[in-house]
Amino acid sequence: MGAAEDEELRKAQKPRASLSQVLEFALKEFGLSAEEEDVKNLDSYDDQNFFICNSLKAETNSADQPMNKKFLFKIHNGVESKNTTFLEAQNAALLYLSKKGFNVSVPQQTLSGEWYAEIVLTSPKDVNSTGNEEKEKGLKKLKVKEQQRHVVRLFSWV
Repeated sequence: MGAAEDEELRKAQKPRASLSQVLEFALKEFGLSAEEEDVKNLDSYDDQNFFICNSLKAETNSADQPMNKKFLFKIHNGVESKNTTFLEAQNAALLYLSKKGFNVSVPQQTLSGEWYAEIVLTSPKDVNSTGNEEKEKGLKKLKVKEQQRHVVRLFSWV
């Protein structure tokens, strides 16, 4: 596959998660509990990114006061989601830089100890109604729903 085709696939397979899906998934996979007003959808070219301000109760805080922690919740496009080796290499590089004292976004583990989780989202897809290109001229394309697997990673906010 060439670069142009790869780029088109990235755009076509951009995730489209709702805020409620993000909140539910963040709690289920990462243990993050947040309110809708604590989550902001960030602009992104071919992924879907969210800023999450999470109120966690500190175990070591004797007053049992919530600690605010900020995170980047990243849902990768369908193309990158198929290349988990590359994403694991990114995680390793960020963890190494953090260990050496650099101020970088640090990948966070899921509740099960993994460095990423997977979410299946339904997204619209344009298809020809007859499959015949000659007959399709001037006809509208139909929208159908397609299931797409996306890798989700959580990073500390820098």
